[in-house]
Amino acid sequence: MIKKIKKPGSGRGGLQWGEDVTRLVLEMLSHRTPPSCIGPNILSVAMTIFPNDNIVQELPGISFVRECRSVMAYLTKMLAAYQLAKVDIYFEHHSDGTSRRQITINNIIIRIATEGGFRNITLNSAILSEDETSEVLTASIVRTFREGQQFLVTWREVTMREYPERPDLLQSLPHPSELSLAKLARGGWIMTDTCSPMQKFRRLFKEAVIKIAKDEGMDDDDMHVFRAGKPKQIKFVILQSYNINQYL
Repeated sequence: MIKKIKKPGSGRGGLQWGEDVTRLVLEMLSHRTPPSCIGPNILSVAMTIFPNDNIVQELPGISFVRECRSVMAYLTKMLAAYQLAKVDIYFEHHSDGTSRRQITINNIIIRIATEGGFRNITLNSAILSEDETSEVLTASIVRTFREGQQFLVTWREVTMREYPERPDLLQSLPHPSELSLAKLARGGWIMTDTCSPMQKFRRLFKEAVIKIAKDEGMDDDDMHVFRAGKPKQIKFVILQSYNINQYL
């Protein structure tokens, strides 16, 4: 039944949309359904599947759907943090930036190996930085990983609160410390172009990755940095011996 339910612990009123309706809205948003079309789409699907039953008593308004876009943005980052925390190695790091109305926007793309092959994960596609200097960009990426760790902390706290009788759910979630740039020091490529600012960023970011790896107890002998690539595609490679077949 699609209708609002009473919020537990609230006084008079306190009605809100249930978890099933919220998931349905998020699913449609993930398929790029315009917010103004989600309510009518829910009604059309319900009438098609249940033509003899009036299961729709109320439809989510456009204001609620628009608010769900913020939930979708948070959920996307949380799932990206989950996937990056579950793997042992980051094979490739790539970041790029642009500016809109004098506002600098950067992103982070990490390539990982899964059972289905390689996959690119975007931890954050809109990192707002004070400027475009290499120092600020490096600090922004490190900060973004720390924010991702906080997403996992919140996820674990909510799981413990909402499902205290399901310890298996908590065990399936990675520990926040497993989301770390140190995994680039286990066989990852730091990729940029060849312009001077990016060369400086590459150097600073490499130093940041090595520092994080050392802080987490990785030995110096396990980290080897190489430079390779074509004139328009210089890559810093941080390699460690591993069997790639175990990640494919």
